[in-house]
Amino acid sequence: MRALRFRLGSVVLIAAIVLPALILAGNAYLLWRQAWHDAQSAVGATADTAAEYALRVFEGHRLRLERVNDMLRGLSDDEIRANERDLHDKLQAFARSDSEPNAIAYYVFDRHARPLVSSSTYPVPRDQAFLDREFNTILRDPSAPGLHVSPIYSGSLNGKPYFAVTRRREFSGYAPPGEYDGIVSVSVYVDKANEALKRLLDQPDDVVALLRPDGYNLARSAGFGNAAFPVRIRPAGPMANALNQGVQRYNGIGAASLDGTQRQFALRRVLDWPVYALAARPTTAIAAGWRRAVVPQLLFGLPAWFALIALAWLVRRNQRELEQRVEERTAALLQGERRLRLAHEAAGIGYWEHDMVTRETRWSPEMYALYGLDPMHDGPMGHERYFAEIVHPDDHKRVIEAARHALETGRYECEYRVMRRNQAGGRDLRWILGRGVVVDGRRLLGANVDITARHEAEEQEAMLMREVDHRAKNVLAVVLSLLRLTPRADSALYASSVEGRVAAMARVHTLLAESRWIGAELQEIVEAELAAYASPRAGGAHPDRITTAGPSVRLAPHAAQAMSVVLHELATNAGKYGALSVPDGQVSILWRLDPDGTLNLEWSESGGPEIESAPKRQGFGSRLIDSTVRRQLGGEVTFVWERKGLRCIVVAPTAIQTESAPAPAPEAASGG
Repeated sequence: MRALRFRLGSVVLIAAIVLPALILAGNAYLLWRQAWHDAQSAVGATADTAAEYALRVFEGHRLRLERVNDMLRGLSDDEIRANERDLHDKLQAFARSDSEPNAIAYYVFDRHARPLVSSSTYPVPRDQAFLDREFNTILRDPSAPGLHVSPIYSGSLNGKPYFAVTRRREFSGYAPPGEYDGIVSVSVYVDKANEALKRLLDQPDDVVALLRPDGYNLARSAGFGNAAFPVRIRPAGPMANALNQGVQRYNGIGAASLDGTQRQFALRRVLDWPVYALAARPTTAIAAGWRRAVVPQLLFGLPAWFALIALAWLVRRNQRELEQRVEERTAALLQGERRLRLAHEAAGIGYWEHDMVTRETRWSPEMYALYGLDPMHDGPMGHERYFAEIVHPDDHKRVIEAARHALETGRYECEYRVMRRNQAGGRDLRWILGRGVVVDGRRLLGANVDITARHEAEEQEAMLMREVDHRAKNVLAVVLSLLRLTPRADSALYASSVEGRVAAMARVHTLLAESRWIGAELQEIVEAELAAYASPRAGGAHPDRITTAGPSVRLAPHAAQAMSVVLHELATNAGKYGALSVPDGQVSILWRLDPDGTLNLEWSESGGPEIESAPKRQGFGSRLIDSTVRRQLGGEVTFVWERKGLRCIVVAPTAIQTESAPAPAPEAASGG
């Protein structure tokens, strides 16, 4: 046995050394794979975003070219030159209105590649031909695509790098239809395009770029440094191979031609355009992110590893002492269980079991003692006898409902009254708390305990609560008196306003106190706030001035207080300036509940002074209503200033406190 324990200690020591190391290494490997996977997902998402952005930009250039071509429709080259000043101003206005300043420029070239008019230069050099520009040669071929995107050039007129989006000029006043008659071009300045791509970056080290299928760069968020234009990617490599194959989507790793940095990249083809969107992240940044994730774990894991080694060594050296301690603790646990059983007996906790199929019930001796019974003399306690002799008649339904709920949820809990037999042979009223669980779908196991003392304490607490409510009202009355007596500038108006708002809070406080702060009915809050205005008109021949309608809605305490403030402010405003300020004015308060529980309340005034227009500034009452609805009810409020009177709509999604109706119950367990 001693040798077996020695070998067991050796195994534990080796496991303590090897297993944590394997776990740390495996976790580091998983984090490494996760870092690369996250980077691939991130650059892929950025490339998708860049492709969508590029599609919108290039489609915008398509529309701009059509607009310029339509402007020149029917004009010959000579007419364009004769009206160059006017056309230059129009193109310049187009360029300024279509994009941010200095982002694009319009150019029109004749069939000989000579400029006719431009938005950025006036006058254009008429004797200079730009045959070295790709867009002045490719579109001469009748089979060429309708739109062309050039590589980057350095501007001959202004020296700024740009790439051009170009189309053939059509419907001119010179050439027959279908014959080449020059081009219309949008020059996109590279520095502005680079700045736009920067806004798409997910991380500062990332790069977003636009490429042609032949590898020529169009724009790059990190710029091009001192590279000479046009700039092209490496002719050999995974990115070049993907472009040559014309793929729509591609992910890979490769080195950049500009700075030689190794990056993980994603290519996405821009729909219907000879352009690719590229997003890339340096592999060094990915590795740095992995290190940031793994180092804290190593800082925690390595010390824990060494601690495990030390612990295993101590276990090996002190195994005999540890076994002795285990035996002592086992004995202590057994002793604790015995003490717990004695404590249950002393506390009067009774245990029971009820079979809901056979209706057989078994009680512990403590259960009999709980009801003043003796198991030897009183015998088994069945279901019918339990309800007939012990459970209070008024609580039969409550116990049955609890049993029904236990069948649905698997847990039983019920507080009810029983008639406990006393020593004189009479019966004492006691409160019992029963709790249990359903086992095997048919057996209900539980325990009962006498909670009469707790109920008596709750009754005492209720009495104290009423006293506290009374004292709180007294405090509010004192506050109102102090506010009325405090001198202020225009003190009468100040005291009246504050008194009304505090009084509204006091009214709703009374409603909440009556419900033990469970909640308050919206109808009662409305009636309390509008009681002063709800008297019938003179003679009693007309309905009341106040009309209310809506379902029964109980507001939570915080919502009730907030709603009382809102209604008070609306009523005060109506009494001073609105429908309640004249004898024939009427106010309608309607509310409803949406299927999702959202409260919609509409306050409508009519018959008061006509409203010429909405107030030019928001008064304090309106600001208080808006702040109360948004901050305390989490809702929204809308003021509609109609000629006949104010209409205020309050939408409160979290103000409701609902109550569910009870459902039919099955047979109850006689143990609970």
